[in-house]
Amino acid sequence: MLRKARVPLVCHVPAAFKPRRIRENVSLVDLLPTLLDIASDGKGMGLPVPPDGRSLLGLLTGGDPAWPDLVISEYSADGSTGPSRMVRKGPWKHMDLEGVDSLLFNLESDPLELNNLAAAPAHAGTLAELRTILSDGWDREEIRARVLESQRRRLLIHRVTGGEPTYVPVAREGDGRRYVRNIGAADAKARARLPRVPSALPDGAQ
Repeated sequence: MLRKARVPLVCHVPAAFKPRRIRENVSLVDLLPTLLDIASDGKGMGLPVPPDGRSLLGLLTGGDPAWPDLVISEYSADGSTGPSRMVRKGPWKHMDLEGVDSLLFNLESDPLELNNLAAAPAHAGTLAELRTILSDGWDREEIRARVLESQRRRLLIHRVTGGEPTYVPVAREGDGRRYVRNIGAADAKARARLPRVPSALPDGAQ
């Protein structure tokens, strides 16, 4: 969970950008402003409301000294027992998992995330800074309440229609058996976690 923060972003516009590797942290929300900048030759599109994210054009064309090198990711879906959030700044990655686990890793010295530094006094300042960023504008309990309300609405439909809920569209014969999300989703997700956790159905599920 939240390891998607380490997925590389590949931009291929050979007529505009020379091959190079960028180490800065970027986010999917940066794609829209980037595409708008490319489409308008860097002049912008005059949108009435600025889009989320920042244009990557500066990084792609040689560097952006003002780049914040900061990304935030959230997770409240399958396999989670509560809302979780991650902040990555430079080499540092801090995760607050469901309000239970607090993790801090330096991905330069520990790319496999084996050494949790959250309790290390030497990194208390770094942890405090990232916790402040992580909690800014984010209310776990408010999100939890919205999730539970959504579950109650969907469970009502599931009870009326019968059977286990499915989120996999059937485009080909056999698709209903082809994906793990359709095979006892609650138990499959629980078994996929290390250390293993008990299966957890939504509140109100029978």
